[in-house]
Amino acid sequence: MNRFVVGLIVTDAVLLIVFIVLLLVFLLLPKKTSTTYTPPVVPTTTPHTMPTSSPSPTPTYSPTPTYSPTPTYSPTPTPTSTPTSTPSGGKLVGINVAGFDSGNYTSVSQAQWSCTSNAQIDWVIGNKMTIIRMPIIPAYIFETPPTGTTVYSDSLFSKIWTNTTSTNTCQSSQPWNNGSYIQALQYALNQGLVVILDAHANVHHLCTFGGNPMTPAVFVNMWQLLAEYIIRNVKGHDRVYFELFNEPVSDNCVDMATSTWNQDYVVGAIQGIRNVEKSLNSANHWILATTWGNWSGVHAWISDDTLQGLLQALQQSNATDHILIAGHQYCDSNFSGIGQDCDPNAFNEVAYHQWIQDTASLLSKYNMQWMMTEGNVNCGYTQPCTNGSLYVDWLKAILASPSCAGATVWLSNLGSDYQGSAMGAGPGFANETQQFSAYSKVYPHTSDGHYDFSMFT
Repeated sequence: MNRFVVGLIVTDAVLLIVFIVLLLVFLLLPKKTSTTYTPPVVPTTTPHTMPTSSPSPTPTYSPTPTYSPTPTYSPTPTPTSTPTSTPSGGKLVGINVAGFDSGNYTSVSQAQWSCTSNAQIDWVIGNKMTIIRMPIIPAYIFETPPTGTTVYSDSLFSKIWTNTTSTNTCQSSQPWNNGSYIQALQYALNQGLVVILDAHANVHHLCTFGGNPMTPAVFVNMWQLLAEYIIRNVKGHDRVYFELFNEPVSDNCVDMATSTWNQDYVVGAIQGIRNVEKSLNSANHWILATTWGNWSGVHAWISDDTLQGLLQALQQSNATDHILIAGHQYCDSNFSGIGQDCDPNAFNEVAYHQWIQDTASLLSKYNMQWMMTEGNVNCGYTQPCTNGSLYVDWLKAILASPSCAGATVWLSNLGSDYQGSAMGAGPGFANETQQFSAYSKVYPHTSDGHYDFSMFT
């Protein structure tokens, strides 16, 4: 066979091999299938809230409209974050029941207190109120001031705080150094009221324990001990609100940075209470926190930035659930409640509607609310209360705002001597001729000293 023939055979063989390889490749390649495109389903509505992982909560209500000098008030739907532990289901409205904050002593051995009788609490309910605030000096609660490491025991607590009998032994005719705080609190809860447990030392403030300033550790542990007692011993304790401290200021005690109060005291106490609740399998209680250095004055919250600082501290520590901001507001010239009547130069519709609007706008950014736990107008015993109606209008205005969860006005002396108790005009004023006290003249009432506080809700 010559070279030419051999070359043809080799060439043909190579071509055959190439052809076979190409055929195999074609047969083995995946075949493209035909698909029909389906567009994504578009939601028919836009979500109203941000995802739960959002770093900041979305407000559930819009800022209050700009104030008009002659507004028309209409009921405003209550946001979902409003406390619901109220018999009426509406805003919480009532009074302060003073007595366990009397004397302002710094030890239980010195204490002089006035108790709260069942008749007083019945009077509250009869006037269609849904909440009472019960101030008590922390030094009156414990037999010995707690430290930052005091371990819970029922024996820690004084007879002023607790008692071996479940029946309220407070007698209206003999209110001094009689009865106990828990007896009155339990009776109020049994009648369906919400009760604010208010740590209240109006003279010595954070120096309530023997004149020594409470450190953050002592403050936090005090509230852990109180929370544990309430959860272990009180029926219906879910309707007890914890107000961490009344009007915290440096006056007569210790000064501190606002940030120290916000973080070390307020946030620390909230976290301590939550730890106790978790350990005892209790639901979260509502806690009332307030600003440092301005006597909790609503009028000052925005101008001095204290409300902003407190809200930021709460949010940054993830401590906003079941928290209300406690505010106070009186209407005299320096907002103390000591001066008589409302001062229209300091307290007027334009001013207080601006406070309400600014407060609502700021709180809405954190999806939080506030409650007025103290305030009133002092009308005196003899003179008419010329501008007192301004305060009634203020109450109507704050309770129409979705940012406000309720109000407890000061003092316990709103009525006809509490039907015989010595608290009709404050401890020691049992004179029936003072049927309507210095704080009650502006409120609509009947001749026998009855009110209808449902008008505010």
